[in-house]
This record gives sequence, structure tokens and C-alpha cells, in this order.
Amino acid sequence: MENCNYRGKEICTYVLKDDNNLYISELVEELKIAAANGELTCCDCNERVYLAAGPIMEPYFAHYDKLHCEYSDLVESEELKKGKRLLYQLLSRSYPNQTIHARYHMKNGMFSTCFVKLPGGLKLAIDYRLQNTAIDKFFARDIYYKEEKIKAIYILGSELNAEGAQLSWYENLIQKAMGCCVFLDTQSETLCLKKGYDYKINGRRKINICQKEYAIQKLLLHYDGNFLSDFSYECQKIEDMIQKEKNSIRKLPEGIRPDILQSAIECIKRGEDYLVSQRYLDYIRLKK
Repeated sequence: MENCNYRGKEICTYVLKDDNNLYISELVEELKIAAANGELTCCDCNERVYLAAGPIMEPYFAHYDKLHCEYSDLVESEELKKGKRLLYQLLSRSYPNQTIHARYHMKNGMFSTCFVKLPGGLKLAIDYRLQNTAIDKFFARDIYYKEEKIKAIYILGSELNAEGAQLSWYENLIQKAMGCCVFLDTQSETLCLKKGYDYKINGRRKINICQKEYAIQKLLLHYDGNFLSDFSYECQKIEDMIQKEKNSIRKLPEGIRPDILQSAIECIKRGEDYLVSQRYLDYIRLKK
């Protein structure tokens, strides 16, 4: 469990380490003493819990007695737990004066990984997962966020980052929801931002992908919920290239068809100039 109650407040294990993954010893000691004094209790069942804070596994709260509790029954991988901590710390750095909630219980009964209310009224939720959600469950979650006017940042595990020539169906789903895809690699502690462009030139489908990695400790979120990075600039370069390509096609002289022109260029590259009409040969030589 990442949360417990302590002296009337909810406290999270994600505050126990700094950005260098080192424990804040004073806080660990305080919570260890508090647990021994019976001051730490489960957020769900209100039974006593203790803090486990070893050198290898991510810190967590656990019940003294083995009893059924929906919260304590959750089983999470170390990758998932570390990823949640890194994202919690990202929000804490970005919004140092705001209260960051981990495992935030939403009104519809679902949980978001992290949640924060910003001074301008924006509500921001981070939704982090290591595997694809069933499409109906994803839509239910996304519709809820939009109805509640919550800006959602969907973050996926790095292994879900498809390396093909186009976005996977799930990446495309995420991009439609928030404008791009974001992947967290907990080993390298990097965030990868990715955006796909699917367009047509002369009736031919073309795909371009913009992708860039950032050290998560060096990233911040703006008060509008967007990442403070040069990713939008990188995307703009691709968008400008696409527009330039489209404009160049529209400027072809009368009698020169773009599809035939492309075929003619390919023939010339293969040394098959004899297959190209004189009109297209002259045009291509002129442009060269």
C-alpha cells in the first residue's frame, strides 16, 4: 500500500525518497516510530499498519495481521510501484505548493494514479499502467475525465512503445484522447513523448512519427497540464515538412500528374529512363 493515515492526515510512501532514489532517513525513522506506537492505520479498513522500507524494494505500508482488506490485497510489481513514485515526484516538483494525491478515489469508484487540483481551477489526473486497458474500460474512464473536466495524462509502460512504422491501435487511442503518447521507462527513469502523423500525398498514404526521450527528473509540468519541453517544437518541424510536401505537389505545372511524376522518378533511379515520357524527363531535369 502506498498510503496510510497518520495523525489525521493521509501520508504516502512516495515522499520517503528524493529524486536520487535515496531515503529521507528522518522521515523513515519518524514513521517507523509512529507505527510502533500504533499511529499508522489503513486508509480502507482502519487497522494498524507498519512501514517496510528496505534497500531493494520500493517502500510500502502493510498490515500487522493478515486479514482481508481490499487495499492490502492489491499486488503490484516493483516496476509499477517505482513508476508511480516517479510520477508522484514529477507532480510534486511541478506544483510544490499543492497537495498531490496518490491512488486518488474518484466519484465513479475508479482510482487515478495521481491527482492534483491547481490554483487556476484545473484538475489534473495521471493514469499510469503497464498493460493495455480493454477498450470499453478505457472509454468509460476517458468519458468520466472529460465529464468531470479533469485533464488526464495517460502514461504507459515502456514495453508498450510499439517500434513499427505506425502507432499501434492502443497508442492511437491514447493520442486521440490527449494529443500524444507518453511512455515511462522506470529503469532509465526517462519519459518518452511520441506523436504519429497519418496523411495522404497524391492519394498515397504516408506516416511520420515524432519521438523524443527526457530524463524524468529534469521534466516539469506547466500549470496548464502540459509538459515543459521542446517536444512541441520537434512536432512542429514535422508538421512544417508535411505542409511543405503538400504545397510542392500543388505547384506542379499543368499536364504533370503527381502520381505519374513519382513513378517517373522511381524509373530514373532504376536506370529505366526509356520508360519515361519526354515531358516528364524534361520536367525532372529542369527541377534538378
